Amino acid sequence: MLTRFIARLTGLESDEPRVSELVWFARDNQQAQLQSWMIVAKCVKIKLQRLPDGQYEFQCYHMPSWTTDKASQEIASKRRMIEYECDRWVITQIGHAQLARADIQRHFDTLRVDYALHISWAQRQDFLRRLASQILAQPGIDWQWFMDNTDPHRQSVPQLPRPPPRLVAELQQRKQQQQQRNATLAARRSAMIAGTNYQSSQQNYQLKQQLMMMNNQNNGIQELDLEGGQR
Repeated sequence: MLTRFIARLTGLESDEPRVSELVWFARDNQQAQLQSWMIVAKCVKIKLQRLPDGQYEFQCYHMPSWTTDKASQEIASKRRMIEYECDRWVITQIGHAQLARADIQRHFDTLRVDYALHISWAQRQDFLRRLASQILAQPGIDWQWFMDNTDPHRQSVPQLPRPPPRLVAELQQRKQQQQQRNATLAARRSAMIAGTNYQSSQQNYQLKQQLMMMNNQNNGIQELDLEGGQR
C-alpha cells in the first residue's frame, strides 16, 4: 500500500480504479507481409503498423468503443475477406491488465524512447515483449502463442506460428455454421421461388378457365341471337 501511495504521489501510477480487463494481441498478414502487430488493453490500442515504404511506425491511441468483433469486421471489410481466414488476421487473448489507461499510456511512452524511428523485426518483438511484461497482471490462454510470435528466432512471416488450434477449431466451426445458414437460406429461397411459380401457374390456369367460360358464354349469346334472327 505504501509503495502504491508513493507511486501515485510521484505521478508514476494513476489513482483510477484497478479493474482487471482482458488484454488482446493481434497479428495481421497480407500477401506474405506482416502488416501489423497490435496489443489492446483497457481500450488503449498500441500498434506497430507497416508503412508503404516497408518501415513500421509506433501508434498508440484510445478507442473507447473498441471490441474484437469490430476490429475483425473492419479488417474483413477492407480486405474483402471472410472472417475464418485466420492465417491472415488473428486476434487472441494473452492475459489480464489491472493498470489504468493512463498507466498503460505512460508505459508505452517510456518504452518508445528506447527505439529509433525505424526499427528492425527483432526490435519490434522486443518492444512487444517488454510492453506485455509491464502491463499484464497475469497471462491468458494464448500467452504462449504471443511469446512464439515474439520469439527472436522467428524473423519472417513464414516462420511465425500457426494460429492457436483452439482458435482454428472455433473459426472452422463458425465457417461450417455459416455454410449451413447459407444452405438453409438457399433452400428457403428455392422453395419461395417454386411456390411463387406454382402460384403463378395456378393463377394462369384459373385465368384460362375464366377466359374459356367467358368465351363459351359469348358463343352461347351469339347462338341465341342467330336463333332469334331465324325466327
